Amino acid sequence: MCKRCFPRDLGAGCGGLELNKSQILISNILSVSGTIIMRLMIGPFADLYGCRRTYAFLLVVLSIPGFLAATMNSFAALIIIRALISLAGGSFVITSLWTSNSE
Repeated sequence: MCKRCFPRDLGAGCGGLELNKSQILISNILSVSGTIIMRLMIGPFADLYGCRRTYAFLLVVLSIPGFLAATMNSFAALIIIRALISLAGGSFVITSLWTSNSE
C-alpha cells in the first residue's frame, strides 16, 4: 500500500501523485478516448501498409511511453503518458484483422 496516499486514499488510487477524484476521472476518460480514436484509425493503416508492419510499428513506437510512465511526477505528465499509452490499446484491432486474414 502506498505510504504517501494511505491516510487519505479513498480507493481512488492516486499512485503517489496526490490526485483528486476529478483528475483521476479525467485521465480515465482520456485513456478510453485515445483507444477509441486509434480503433478507428488503425484499419486504414493496416490495409495500406499491411498488418505486420503496422502492428510492429505500433507496438515499438508506443512502448516508449510505457517506459516513460516510470518518470511521471505530475498530473500533466500523467495525462500525456496515458494518452500515448491508450493509443497502443488499438492494437487488438490489428490482431483481429491479422488472425481473420491468415490462411
